[in-house]
Amino acid sequence: MGKYKEAERFYKQLLNSLKENDPRISKCYTSLGTIRREKADFSGAYSYYNKALEFNLRLISPDQMVIAKDYMNIGLVLKDIADYDQALENLTKALNLLLSTAGGDNLTTANVYHNIGLV
Repeated sequence: MGKYKEAERFYKQLLNSLKENDPRISKCYTSLGTIRREKADFSGAYSYYNKALEFNLRLISPDQMVIAKDYMNIGLVLKDIADYDQALENLTKALNLLLSTAGGDNLTTANVYHNIGLV
């Protein structure tokens, strides 16, 4: 636990080795965002989560579940910095995507409802 520097170095090395449209790029950005959020570097987390979202939105056939999780992560960081209006906006985007793809009987959908309740 607490090996954030090592994990961050690993993900950055992996990012540098991946081809331009490799789907693992999004996962690296998300993981880097999570590391930054765990370290309470909310602006860094926000930046990486946005990079993940932008990458996923550029894909020819974007996975709506992944995009919903990106919006959820962004919403959580915005909640952390007390930007509640923007947090709610992003969490609502996540919820709408999930309801249209996975429906209401889904763990991720339940998590988004929970997170909206925290805002």
